[in-house]
Amino acid sequence: DSIALLGVMAVRQLSKKVHLCAQVSEERFLQYMLEAGCDEVIHLGSLRRSLTAQVVMEPGIGNIFHNLLDLESGAFVVVEEVPEGLHGQTFAELQQVYTERGDALLIGLLENVGNPYEMKQQAIRDAQMAPDISQLVSQLRSVKEKTPHAPVLCPAPDRVIEPRTRAVVIRRSEMQESA
Repeated sequence: DSIALLGVMAVRQLSKKVHLCAQVSEERFLQYMLEAGCDEVIHLGSLRRSLTAQVVMEPGIGNIFHNLLDLESGAFVVVEEVPEGLHGQTFAELQQVYTERGDALLIGLLENVGNPYEMKQQAIRDAQMAPDISQLVSQLRSVKEKTPHAPVLCPAPDRVIEPRTRAVVIRRSEMQESA
């Protein structure tokens, strides 16, 4: 984990625009990785504990997760672009589009997608256009509070789809469609 942390720090020094992800063995390294600039950190021990607890409470859920993560099974989770014209609309409207298409099941949103450094730089440029200082400060605070790649599963129907948001769907594989 310490070598991976040094790697994250080295890459982040070279470029703030690279999407960095890492896996850690020790939970204590999660925060260190995030502070060093790692965009996504996976701690397999935490995932294993959570999945085991879910399987105990809901038998069969382990098989469900296995299928959703296995690209060769009947269906899998994918994150895809929100169809044109639906940013600024509600989750219910996006859900209607997927229902009409019938090719995937919309289960949520992934918000603030993109390079965190570039998103913050753009937000600062946008905030500088604010007509008054209080609005500028408010916009800068909101940028600081945004979590990059934030999943929102089963959002409220009236949740507005912001820019830099993608759809989280369960899509049937081609193998399942031909069966």
